[in-house]
Amino acid sequence: MKKFIAIILLFNLQAAICSLHSFAQSIDSVEYFYDVDPGVGNGNVYVVATSDSITDSISFDFPGLTPGFHTLNFRVRDTNGTWSLYENRTFFLNDTIFEIHASFDSSSAEYFFDTDPGVGSGTALKLTPGDSIQDTTIAVAAGLAFGFHNLYVRIKDSNNVWSLYEEAKIYLYDTMTVSVLPLTHPIEAAEYFFDTDPGVGNGTAMNPFAPADSIQLIDSLPSAPLTAGTHRLYVRVRDTMDVWSLQEGKAFVVCNFVPVPDFSSDTVCVNTPTAFTDLSTNVDTNFNYTYAWDFNNDSLTDDTARGNTFHTYNTSGSHMVTLIVNNTNGCTDTITKTIYVDSLPTSTFVLPIDSLCKDDTLALTGGSPAGGVYSGSGVYGGSLYCDSIDAGLHTITYTYYNSDSCSVAISDVVYVSPCTDVHEYDLAGLLVRISPNPFRTRAAVFIQNPLNEFSNLHFVLFDVFGKEIRTLKVESSTLKLDRGNMTAGIYLYKVIGKNGNYVSGKLVVVD
Repeated sequence: MKKFIAIILLFNLQAAICSLHSFAQSIDSVEYFYDVDPGVGNGNVYVVATSDSITDSISFDFPGLTPGFHTLNFRVRDTNGTWSLYENRTFFLNDTIFEIHASFDSSSAEYFFDTDPGVGSGTALKLTPGDSIQDTTIAVAAGLAFGFHNLYVRIKDSNNVWSLYEEAKIYLYDTMTVSVLPLTHPIEAAEYFFDTDPGVGNGTAMNPFAPADSIQLIDSLPSAPLTAGTHRLYVRVRDTMDVWSLQEGKAFVVCNFVPVPDFSSDTVCVNTPTAFTDLSTNVDTNFNYTYAWDFNNDSLTDDTARGNTFHTYNTSGSHMVTLIVNNTNGCTDTITKTIYVDSLPTSTFVLPIDSLCKDDTLALTGGSPAGGVYSGSGVYGGSLYCDSIDAGLHTITYTYYNSDSCSVAISDVVYVSPCTDVHEYDLAGLLVRISPNPFRTRAAVFIQNPLNEFSNLHFVLFDVFGKEIRTLKVESSTLKLDRGNMTAGIYLYKVIGKNGNYVSGKLVVVD
Protein backbone atom coordinates (compact mmCIF):
# COMPACT_ATOMS: atom_id res chain seq x y z
CA MET A 1 0.00 0.00 0.00
CA LYS A 2 1.22 3.49 -0.80
CA LYS A 3 1.73 5.83 2.14
CA PHE A 4 2.21 9.51 1.48
CA ILE A 5 2.26 12.86 3.18
CA ALA A 6 1.84 16.40 1.78
CA ILE A 7 4.17 19.00 3.32
CA ILE A 8 4.51 22.70 2.48
CA LEU A 9 8.07 23.97 2.93
CA LEU A 10 9.75 27.35 2.38
CA PHE A 11 13.45 27.14 1.54
CA ASN A 12 15.63 30.19 2.20
CA LEU A 13 19.11 29.79 0.77
CA GLN A 14 22.10 30.71 2.94
CA ALA A 15 25.05 30.37 0.59
CA ALA A 16 27.92 30.82 3.08
CA ILE A 17 28.62 27.55 4.85
CA CYS A 18 31.50 28.34 7.14
CA SER A 19 30.85 32.05 7.57
CA LEU A 20 28.15 34.32 8.86
CA HIS A 21 28.28 36.43 5.68
CA SER A 22 25.13 36.26 3.54
CA PHE A 23 25.34 36.19 -0.26
CA ALA A 24 22.38 36.37 -2.64
CA GLN A 25 22.44 33.14 -4.68
CA SER A 26 19.67 31.15 -6.36
CA ILE A 27 18.52 27.62 -5.52
CA ASP A 28 18.88 25.19 -8.45
CA SER A 29 18.45 21.77 -6.78
CA VAL A 30 16.64 20.18 -3.79
CA GLU A 31 17.19 16.76 -2.26
CA TYR A 32 15.58 14.98 0.70
CA PHE A 33 16.13 11.84 2.78
CA TYR A 34 14.65 10.07 5.78
CA ASP A 35 16.31 9.56 9.17
CA VAL A 36 19.92 8.82 8.03
CA ASP A 37 21.97 11.21 5.87
CA PRO A 38 23.24 9.34 2.74
CA GLY A 39 25.78 12.09 2.07
CA VAL A 40 25.63 15.44 0.31
CA GLY A 41 24.29 15.02 -3.23
CA ASN A 42 23.13 11.42 -2.62
CA GLY A 43 19.56 12.14 -1.45
CA ASN A 44 16.31 11.86 -3.40
CA VAL A 45 16.19 14.61 -6.02
CA TYR A 46 13.19 16.94 -6.16
CA VAL A 47 13.20 18.95 -9.37
CA VAL A 48 12.63 22.70 -8.93
CA ALA A 49 12.96 25.80 -11.06
CA THR A 50 15.94 28.01 -10.17
CA SER A 51 14.78 30.65 -7.67
CA ASP A 52 15.86 32.62 -4.59
CA SER A 53 13.25 30.77 -2.48
CA ILE A 54 10.90 27.83 -3.05
CA THR A 55 7.42 27.19 -1.68
CA ASP A 56 5.86 23.94 -2.79
CA SER A 57 3.42 21.21 -1.79
CA ILE A 58 5.04 17.80 -2.18
CA SER A 59 3.69 14.24 -1.90
CA PHE A 60 6.20 11.72 -0.55
CA ASP A 61 6.39 7.93 -0.77
CA PHE A 62 7.71 5.99 2.21
CA PRO A 63 8.98 2.67 0.80
CA GLY A 64 10.45 0.45 3.49
CA LEU A 65 9.73 2.81 6.44
CA THR A 66 8.29 1.17 9.52
CA PRO A 67 5.28 2.67 11.33
CA GLY A 68 6.22 5.22 13.96
CA PHE A 69 8.13 8.49 14.22
CA HIS A 70 10.60 9.45 11.47
CA THR A 71 12.54 12.52 10.39
CA LEU A 72 12.18 14.08 6.93
CA ASN A 73 15.29 16.11 5.98
CA PHE A 74 15.78 18.67 3.20
CA ARG A 75 18.74 20.58 1.85
CA VAL A 76 19.23 22.81 -1.19
CA ARG A 77 22.07 23.63 -3.58
CA ASP A 78 22.78 27.06 -5.03
CA THR A 79 23.99 27.92 -8.53
CA ASN A 80 27.60 27.88 -7.30
CA GLY A 81 27.23 24.17 -6.48
CA THR A 82 27.25 24.82 -2.69
CA TRP A 83 24.89 22.73 -0.54
CA SER A 84 23.10 24.18 2.48
CA LEU A 85 22.80 22.52 5.89
CA TYR A 86 19.70 20.37 6.06
CA GLU A 87 16.34 21.28 7.66
CA ASN A 88 14.21 18.55 9.16
CA ARG A 89 10.66 17.80 10.26
CA THR A 90 9.44 14.94 12.43
CA PHE A 91 6.33 13.01 11.35
CA PHE A 92 4.44 9.91 12.44
CA LEU A 93 3.75 7.08 9.98
CA ASN A 94 0.58 5.07 10.67
CA ASP A 95 0.64 1.33 10.06
CA THR A 96 -2.78 1.38 8.39
CA ILE A 97 -4.03 3.16 5.31
CA PHE A 98 -7.42 4.59 6.17
CA GLU A 99 -10.12 5.14 3.64
CA ILE A 100 -10.32 8.84 2.86
CA HIS A 101 -13.70 10.49 2.72
CA ALA A 102 -14.50 13.85 1.25
CA SER A 103 -15.76 15.36 4.53
CA PHE A 104 -15.35 15.29 8.32
CA ASP A 105 -17.87 14.79 11.09
CA SER A 106 -19.57 17.92 12.43
CA SER A 107 -17.68 17.56 15.76
CA SER A 108 -14.38 16.49 14.16
CA ALA A 109 -11.93 19.03 15.56
CA GLU A 110 -10.75 20.18 18.98
CA TYR A 111 -8.14 22.53 20.40
CA PHE A 112 -6.34 23.19 23.67
CA PHE A 113 -3.64 25.51 25.10
CA ASP A 114 -0.23 24.50 26.44
CA THR A 115 -1.14 21.14 28.06
CA ASP A 116 -2.81 18.20 26.29
CA PRO A 117 -5.97 17.15 28.20
CA GLY A 118 -6.09 13.87 26.25
CA VAL A 119 -7.46 12.88 22.85
CA GLY A 120 -11.13 13.85 22.60
CA SER A 121 -10.98 15.99 25.77
CA GLY A 122 -10.08 19.30 24.14
CA THR A 123 -12.44 22.18 23.33
CA ALA A 124 -14.61 21.27 20.34
CA LEU A 125 -14.45 23.36 17.21
CA LYS A 126 -17.67 23.96 15.30
CA LEU A 127 -16.99 23.75 11.62
CA THR A 128 -18.59 22.84 8.33
CA PRO A 129 -17.54 19.34 7.20
CA GLY A 130 -15.14 19.40 4.31
CA ASP A 131 -11.71 18.36 3.05
CA SER A 132 -10.08 21.39 4.67
CA ILE A 133 -10.97 24.11 7.19
CA GLN A 134 -9.94 27.74 7.22
CA ASP A 135 -10.69 31.01 9.04
CA THR A 136 -12.10 29.34 12.13
CA THR A 137 -12.34 31.58 15.21
CA ILE A 138 -11.03 30.11 18.47
CA ALA A 139 -11.99 31.59 21.81
CA VAL A 140 -9.19 32.13 24.32
CA ALA A 141 -9.71 30.08 27.46
CA ALA A 142 -10.63 32.06 30.55
CA GLY A 143 -7.82 32.55 33.02
CA LEU A 144 -5.07 32.20 30.41
CA ALA A 145 -2.15 34.39 31.52
CA PHE A 146 -0.82 37.21 29.36
CA GLY A 147 2.25 36.34 27.27
CA PHE A 148 3.33 33.48 25.02
CA HIS A 149 1.30 30.26 24.78
CA ASN A 150 1.10 27.18 22.59
CA LEU A 151 -2.16 26.53 20.70
CA TYR A 152 -2.79 22.94 19.58
CA VAL A 153 -5.42 21.69 17.10
CA ARG A 154 -6.29 18.15 16.00
CA ILE A 155 -9.05 16.69 13.86
CA LYS A 156 -11.00 13.46 13.60
CA ASP A 157 -12.01 11.84 10.31
CA SER A 158 -15.09 9.81 9.39
CA ASN A 159 -13.30 6.63 10.58
CA ASN A 160 -13.26 8.11 14.10
CA VAL A 161 -9.45 8.35 13.97
CA TRP A 162 -7.77 11.41 15.50
CA SER A 163 -4.82 13.07 13.82
CA LEU A 164 -1.63 14.22 15.54
CA TYR A 165 -1.96 17.76 16.82
CA GLU A 166 -0.59 20.82 14.98
CA GLU A 167 1.08 23.50 17.09
CA ALA A 168 1.33 27.30 16.78
CA LYS A 169 2.67 29.94 19.16
CA ILE A 170 0.48 32.87 20.13
CA TYR A 171 0.98 35.95 22.25
CA LEU A 172 -1.86 37.07 24.55
CA TYR A 173 -1.85 40.86 25.11
CA ASP A 174 -2.76 42.33 28.47
CA THR A 175 -4.97 45.05 26.98
CA MET A 176 -7.81 45.09 24.47
CA THR A 177 -6.50 48.31 22.91
CA VAL A 178 -4.30 46.23 20.65
CA SER A 179 -7.41 45.12 18.76
CA VAL A 180 -7.97 48.63 17.43
CA LEU A 181 -4.40 49.06 16.26
CA PRO A 182 -3.36 48.48 12.64
CA LEU A 183 -2.80 44.86 11.69
CA THR A 184 0.93 45.38 11.10
CA HIS A 185 3.53 47.87 12.31
CA PRO A 186 6.88 48.71 10.73
CA ILE A 187 9.96 46.88 11.96
CA GLU A 188 12.42 49.27 13.57
CA ALA A 189 15.07 47.12 15.28
CA ALA A 190 16.62 43.65 15.27
CA GLU A 191 18.81 41.64 17.62
CA TYR A 192 20.60 38.32 17.44
CA PHE A 193 22.15 35.74 19.75
CA PHE A 194 23.90 32.38 19.50
CA ASP A 195 22.64 29.08 20.93
CA THR A 196 21.14 30.33 24.25
CA ASP A 197 18.44 33.01 24.50
CA PRO A 198 19.60 35.84 26.84
CA GLY A 199 16.02 37.14 27.06
CA VAL A 200 13.90 39.40 24.87
CA GLY A 201 15.70 42.70 24.27
CA ASN A 202 18.99 41.36 25.69
CA GLY A 203 20.49 40.09 22.43
CA THR A 204 23.15 41.87 20.39
CA ALA A 205 21.67 44.75 18.38
CA MET A 206 22.07 44.59 14.61
CA ASN A 207 23.02 47.60 12.50
CA PRO A 208 20.33 50.33 12.46
CA PHE A 209 17.98 50.50 9.48
CA ALA A 210 15.01 52.56 8.33
CA PRO A 211 11.64 51.24 9.66
CA ALA A 212 9.87 49.08 7.09
CA ASP A 213 7.21 46.37 6.84
CA SER A 214 9.91 43.89 5.81
CA ILE A 215 13.68 44.09 5.91
CA GLN A 216 16.63 42.37 4.30
CA LEU A 217 19.92 42.82 6.12
CA ILE A 218 23.41 41.87 4.92
CA ASP A 219 25.66 41.96 7.95
CA SER A 220 28.88 40.42 9.19
CA LEU A 221 28.40 38.98 12.66
CA PRO A 222 31.44 38.16 14.82
CA SER A 223 31.47 34.53 15.90
CA ALA A 224 33.97 34.90 18.76
CA PRO A 225 34.15 33.33 21.29
CA LEU A 226 32.24 30.39 19.74
CA THR A 227 34.14 27.11 19.65
CA ALA A 228 34.58 25.04 16.50
CA GLY A 229 31.53 22.95 15.67
CA THR A 230 27.82 23.38 14.97
CA HIS A 231 25.94 26.35 16.46
CA ARG A 232 22.61 28.13 15.92
CA LEU A 233 22.10 31.79 15.10
CA TYR A 234 18.80 33.34 16.23
CA VAL A 235 17.34 36.65 15.07
CA ARG A 236 14.21 38.51 16.22
CA VAL A 237 12.81 41.94 15.35
CA ARG A 238 10.90 44.68 17.16
CA ASP A 239 8.14 46.82 15.64
CA THR A 240 7.27 50.46 16.30
CA MET A 241 4.79 49.34 19.00
CA ASP A 242 7.79 47.97 20.94
CA VAL A 243 6.56 44.38 20.39
CA TRP A 244 9.19 41.71 19.75
CA SER A 245 8.66 38.86 17.28
CA LEU A 246 9.45 35.21 17.92
CA GLN A 247 13.05 34.31 17.11
CA GLU A 248 14.06 32.58 13.88
CA GLY A 249 17.06 30.24 14.03
CA LYS A 250 19.50 28.71 11.57
CA ALA A 251 22.28 26.20 12.17
CA PHE A 252 25.82 26.95 10.98
CA VAL A 253 29.33 25.59 11.45
CA VAL A 254 32.32 27.35 12.98
CA CYS A 255 35.45 25.95 11.36
CA ASN A 256 38.84 25.47 12.93
CA PHE A 257 39.89 27.38 9.83
CA VAL A 258 38.50 27.63 6.32
CA PRO A 259 40.72 26.07 3.63
CA VAL A 260 41.89 28.12 0.65
CA PRO A 261 42.13 25.70 -2.30
CA ASP A 262 44.44 26.54 -5.19
CA PHE A 263 46.49 24.72 -7.80
CA SER A 264 48.60 25.25 -10.92
CA SER A 265 49.06 23.05 -13.98
CA ASP A 266 51.45 22.70 -16.89
CA THR A 267 50.40 22.86 -20.53
CA VAL A 268 51.07 19.59 -22.33
CA CYS A 269 50.09 17.84 -25.53
CA VAL A 270 46.99 15.69 -25.83
CA ASN A 271 47.42 12.10 -24.51
CA THR A 272 50.26 13.29 -22.26
CA PRO A 273 49.66 13.43 -18.44
CA THR A 274 48.94 16.97 -17.19
CA ALA A 275 50.65 17.66 -13.85
CA PHE A 276 48.56 19.48 -11.22
CA THR A 277 50.52 21.14 -8.42
CA ASP A 278 48.58 21.69 -5.18
CA LEU A 279 48.92 25.27 -3.88
CA SER A 280 46.15 25.07 -1.24
CA THR A 281 46.69 26.81 2.10
CA ASN A 282 44.98 26.77 5.49
CA VAL A 283 44.42 23.01 5.19
CA ASP A 284 43.68 21.26 8.50
CA THR A 285 46.13 18.38 7.99
CA ASN A 286 45.89 17.37 11.67
CA PHE A 287 42.39 15.96 11.13
CA ASN A 288 40.41 14.04 8.52
CA TYR A 289 40.65 16.48 5.60
CA THR A 290 39.71 15.50 2.04
CA TYR A 291 40.40 16.59 -1.55
CA ALA A 292 38.01 16.16 -4.48
CA TRP A 293 39.31 16.80 -8.02
CA ASP A 294 36.86 17.17 -10.92
CA PHE A 295 38.80 17.18 -14.20
CA ASN A 296 35.84 16.96 -16.62
CA ASN A 297 33.44 19.66 -15.29
CA ASP A 298 30.73 17.02 -14.72
CA SER A 299 30.34 17.55 -10.92
CA LEU A 300 31.79 14.07 -10.31
CA THR A 301 34.92 13.36 -8.30
CA ASP A 302 37.66 11.96 -10.57
CA ASP A 303 40.51 11.89 -8.03
CA THR A 304 40.83 12.16 -4.24
CA ALA A 305 44.60 12.64 -4.12
CA ARG A 306 45.53 15.02 -1.29
CA GLY A 307 48.20 17.15 -2.92
CA ASN A 308 49.80 16.93 -6.36
CA THR A 309 48.26 14.66 -8.99
CA PHE A 310 48.11 13.90 -12.73
CA HIS A 311 45.37 13.52 -15.33
CA THR A 312 45.56 12.60 -19.02
CA TYR A 313 43.22 14.28 -21.51
CA ASN A 314 42.46 12.61 -24.84
CA THR A 315 41.01 15.78 -26.36
CA SER A 316 42.75 19.10 -26.90
CA GLY A 317 41.48 22.58 -26.04
CA SER A 318 40.15 24.19 -22.85
CA HIS A 319 39.10 22.11 -19.82
CA MET A 320 37.43 23.25 -16.56
CA VAL A 321 39.07 21.79 -13.44
CA THR A 322 37.56 22.07 -9.94
CA LEU A 323 39.26 21.35 -6.59
CA ILE A 324 37.22 21.04 -3.37
CA VAL A 325 39.13 20.98 -0.06
CA ASN A 326 37.16 19.90 3.02
CA ASN A 327 38.54 20.49 6.52
CA THR A 328 37.15 19.17 9.83
CA ASN A 329 33.48 19.89 10.68
CA GLY A 330 32.51 20.31 7.02
CA CYS A 331 34.53 23.51 6.53
CA THR A 332 35.02 23.53 2.79
CA ASP A 333 35.86 25.77 -0.13
CA THR A 334 36.08 25.34 -3.90
CA ILE A 335 38.17 26.73 -6.74
CA THR A 336 37.64 26.25 -10.49
CA LYS A 337 40.25 27.04 -13.14
CA THR A 338 40.52 26.65 -16.91
CA ILE A 339 43.50 24.72 -18.28
CA TYR A 340 44.57 24.18 -21.90
CA VAL A 341 45.79 21.02 -23.65
CA ASP A 342 47.71 21.45 -26.92
CA SER A 343 46.73 19.49 -30.02
CA LEU A 344 48.98 17.17 -32.02
CA PRO A 345 50.12 18.15 -35.53
CA THR A 346 48.84 16.41 -38.65
CA SER A 347 51.51 14.72 -40.76
CA THR A 348 51.92 12.12 -43.52
CA PHE A 349 54.88 10.00 -44.61
CA VAL A 350 55.20 7.63 -47.56
CA LEU A 351 58.61 6.57 -48.89
CA PRO A 352 58.98 7.07 -52.67
CA ILE A 353 60.33 3.51 -53.03
CA ASP A 354 59.83 0.36 -51.01
CA SER A 355 62.89 -1.70 -52.08
CA LEU A 356 66.60 -0.87 -52.28
CA CYS A 357 69.81 -2.70 -53.00
CA LYS A 358 72.42 -3.31 -50.35
CA ASP A 359 74.82 -0.79 -51.89
CA ASP A 360 72.21 1.96 -52.46
CA THR A 361 71.94 5.31 -50.68
CA LEU A 362 68.53 7.02 -50.52
CA ALA A 363 67.95 10.71 -49.69
CA LEU A 364 64.80 10.38 -47.57
CA THR A 365 61.69 12.30 -48.67
CA GLY A 366 57.95 11.85 -48.41
CA GLY A 367 57.38 13.43 -45.00
CA SER A 368 54.81 16.25 -44.88
CA PRO A 369 54.79 19.02 -43.72
CA ALA A 370 58.45 19.53 -44.37
CA GLY A 371 60.83 20.21 -41.52
CA GLY A 372 60.53 16.93 -39.64
CA VAL A 373 63.23 14.49 -38.63
CA TYR A 374 63.88 11.06 -40.22
CA SER A 375 65.15 8.25 -38.02
CA GLY A 376 65.79 4.50 -38.13
CA SER A 377 68.58 1.99 -38.67
CA GLY A 378 71.06 3.23 -41.24
CA VAL A 379 69.64 6.78 -41.28
CA TYR A 380 72.21 9.57 -40.99
CA GLY A 381 71.69 13.23 -41.87
CA GLY A 382 68.38 12.57 -43.64
CA SER A 383 69.67 9.74 -45.86
CA LEU A 384 69.41 5.94 -45.65
CA TYR A 385 72.75 4.16 -46.13
CA CYS A 386 71.84 0.57 -47.02
CA ASP A 387 75.43 -0.65 -46.81
CA SER A 388 75.37 0.00 -43.02
CA ILE A 389 72.42 -2.32 -42.30
CA ASP A 390 71.52 -5.94 -42.94
CA ALA A 391 69.30 -7.08 -45.79
CA GLY A 392 65.61 -7.36 -44.95
CA LEU A 393 62.76 -5.14 -43.80
CA HIS A 394 63.59 -1.88 -42.02
CA THR A 395 61.35 0.79 -40.47
CA ILE A 396 61.94 4.47 -41.22
CA THR A 397 60.18 7.02 -38.97
CA TYR A 398 59.29 10.64 -39.73
CA THR A 399 58.73 12.83 -36.64
CA TYR A 400 57.16 16.29 -37.04
CA TYR A 401 56.91 18.98 -34.32
CA ASN A 402 54.42 21.87 -34.37
CA SER A 403 54.84 25.33 -32.81
CA ASP A 404 53.62 24.00 -29.42
CA SER A 405 56.41 21.37 -29.44
CA CYS A 406 53.79 18.64 -29.82
CA SER A 407 54.95 15.85 -32.12
CA VAL A 408 53.57 13.05 -34.23
CA ALA A 409 55.64 10.13 -35.54
CA ILE A 410 54.71 8.18 -38.70
CA SER A 411 56.57 5.15 -40.03
CA ASP A 412 57.01 3.37 -43.36
CA VAL A 413 58.85 0.18 -44.26
CA VAL A 414 61.58 -0.38 -46.86
CA TYR A 415 63.08 -3.66 -48.03
CA VAL A 416 66.88 -3.85 -48.45
CA SER A 417 67.86 -6.58 -50.96
CA PRO A 418 71.27 -8.24 -51.56
CA CYS A 419 70.55 -7.43 -55.27
CA THR A 420 72.20 -10.22 -57.30
CA ASP A 421 71.60 -8.16 -60.50
CA VAL A 422 71.73 -9.90 -63.86
CA HIS A 423 73.74 -8.20 -66.69
CA GLU A 424 73.67 -9.78 -70.12
CA TYR A 425 74.82 -8.29 -73.40
CA ASP A 426 74.04 -9.09 -77.00
CA LEU A 427 76.25 -8.38 -79.93
CA ALA A 428 74.90 -4.81 -80.18
CA GLY A 429 76.11 -3.98 -76.66
CA LEU A 430 72.62 -3.64 -75.09
CA LEU A 431 72.84 -3.53 -71.24
CA VAL A 432 69.88 -4.30 -68.95
CA ARG A 433 69.90 -3.76 -65.20
CA ILE A 434 66.96 -4.34 -62.76
CA SER A 435 66.98 -2.72 -59.32
CA PRO A 436 66.16 -3.88 -56.78
CA ASN A 437 66.37 -7.54 -57.59
CA PRO A 438 64.77 -9.30 -55.70
CA PHE A 439 61.90 -6.79 -55.22
CA ARG A 440 58.61 -6.72 -53.30
CA THR A 441 56.15 -4.32 -54.99
CA ARG A 442 57.97 -2.52 -57.82
CA ALA A 443 61.36 -2.33 -59.53
CA ALA A 444 63.06 -0.17 -62.13
CA VAL A 445 64.44 -1.61 -65.40
CA PHE A 446 67.45 0.40 -66.65
CA ILE A 447 68.41 -0.12 -70.34
CA GLN A 448 71.66 1.20 -71.81
CA ASN A 449 71.78 1.29 -75.58
CA PRO A 450 74.87 2.67 -77.34
CA LEU A 451 72.62 4.00 -80.12
CA ASN A 452 70.21 5.50 -77.56
CA GLU A 453 67.38 3.91 -79.53
CA PHE A 454 64.51 2.41 -77.55
CA SER A 455 61.42 2.65 -79.76
CA ASN A 456 61.88 -0.80 -81.26
CA LEU A 457 62.45 -2.63 -77.93
CA HIS A 458 59.97 -4.68 -75.87
CA PHE A 459 60.33 -6.04 -72.35
CA VAL A 460 58.69 -9.51 -72.11
CA LEU A 461 58.26 -11.39 -68.81
CA PHE A 462 57.89 -15.19 -68.51
CA ASP A 463 57.21 -17.53 -65.61
CA VAL A 464 59.52 -20.49 -64.89
CA PHE A 465 57.43 -22.65 -67.24
CA GLY A 466 58.08 -20.31 -70.17
CA LYS A 467 54.59 -18.83 -70.25
CA GLU A 468 54.52 -15.18 -71.29
CA ILE A 469 52.78 -13.20 -68.54
CA ARG A 470 53.51 -9.56 -69.44
CA THR A 471 54.83 -7.45 -72.35
CA LEU A 472 55.88 -3.81 -71.97
CA LYS A 473 56.94 -1.43 -74.75
CA VAL A 474 60.24 0.31 -74.03
CA GLU A 475 60.05 4.03 -74.67
CA SER A 476 62.99 5.38 -72.63
CA SER A 477 66.04 4.23 -70.77
CA THR A 478 64.01 3.54 -67.63
CA LEU A 479 61.03 1.23 -67.39
CA LYS A 480 58.86 0.91 -64.24
CA LEU A 481 57.91 -2.66 -63.40
CA ASP A 482 55.01 -3.09 -60.91
CA ARG A 483 54.50 -6.43 -59.24
CA GLY A 484 50.74 -6.47 -59.88
CA ASN A 485 49.40 -10.03 -59.44
CA MET A 486 52.79 -11.73 -59.65
CA THR A 487 53.31 -14.29 -56.90
CA ALA A 488 56.59 -14.67 -55.07
CA GLY A 489 59.11 -16.65 -57.10
CA ILE A 490 61.64 -16.59 -59.98
CA TYR A 491 60.77 -15.06 -63.37
CA LEU A 492 62.61 -14.78 -66.71
CA TYR A 493 62.70 -11.73 -68.94
CA LYS A 494 63.77 -10.80 -72.43
CA VAL A 495 64.44 -7.37 -73.95
CA ILE A 496 63.73 -8.06 -77.63
CA GLY A 497 64.82 -5.85 -80.53
CA LYS A 498 63.14 -5.46 -83.91
CA ASN A 499 65.30 -8.15 -85.49
CA GLY A 500 64.52 -10.67 -82.77
CA ASN A 501 67.79 -10.16 -80.96
CA TYR A 502 67.36 -10.05 -77.24
CA VAL A 503 68.98 -9.77 -73.86
CA SER A 504 67.63 -12.18 -71.24
CA GLY A 505 67.90 -12.56 -67.54
CA LYS A 506 66.01 -13.44 -64.41
CA LEU A 507 64.39 -11.56 -61.58
CA VAL A 508 63.05 -12.60 -58.16
CA VAL A 509 59.81 -11.46 -56.46
CA VAL A 510 59.64 -11.77 -52.66
CA ASP A 511 56.91 -11.15 -50.06
